[in-house]
Amino acid sequence: MKAMVLLLIVVFGLTALAGCPSNGGHGGAPFKSDPRHVAMGKQLYAAYCAACHGATATGGVVGPDLQASRFKYGKNKTAISQSILKGRPGGMPAFEAHLKPDEVTYLAEYLLQLH
Repeated sequence: MKAMVLLLIVVFGLTALAGCPSNGGHGGAPFKSDPRHVAMGKQLYAAYCAACHGATATGGVVGPDLQASRFKYGKNKTAISQSILKGRPGGMPAFEAHLKPDEVTYLAEYLLQLH
């Protein structure tokens, strides 16, 4: 009986792990952005982000380098969108009152394609 319970725990555990993304939240595949979204995101970045993060997103007087390989709160579409919408302690203001949901998506896609 104990062996059967243990087997069920292992099977359920492996099943749960199989659905977890392994690359920062991109669902197991490399992130692919829509070129139209990236173009819109670039325009939004210039209007809303460049003053703090620099024109080339390599960091500014206030904001960190957005071309870094890692972000403090995660470098995936969900984490970036949350940072944009809700802001972060230490200086990142919330933009949920200023940007539409699709604009947040465009910004996230633009930032994810920067190197």
